[in-house]
Amino acid sequence: MPSSDMRIMHGLNIMANILQDRHTESAERKVLMAAGRQGGFFACDMLAKRTLVDDERVLEAVSFLVERGFAERVLEEVAGEVLRITPTGKEQLAEWDAERDAATADFLSPLDGDEKAQLADMLFRIIQAELEKNKGGSC
Repeated sequence: MPSSDMRIMHGLNIMANILQDRHTESAERKVLMAAGRQGGFFACDMLAKRTLVDDERVLEAVSFLVERGFAERVLEEVAGEVLRITPTGKEQLAEWDAERDAATADFLSPLDGDEKAQLADMLFRIIQAELEKNKGGSC
């Protein structure tokens, strides 16, 4: 691997470690965020796939969210249980989003606007290439 490739991989590994230290997404956050992207409703059986959290942790996260009033059970079907984010859950999601946004802004603060745009474009190209290699999955 050429020297610049090694430096990039090393840099990406360091960045991942820094981001993990600054902002670790809990299973509860991942589940609530996934539900938010789904318009506020979510089927429990789809959460593990959408959040990359194992089934046991997803069940614990759902229980946590329901106990705290962040989500409520609205339907139980043959295909599985459907939940909805409550107004309290929407407030919590907004708070968690704000925390994540602040951590991201702080992390990216050494870059100016053009550099951030360039970084976003480069990351998108890398992700698209990987998705195409893996038969076109999408985020």
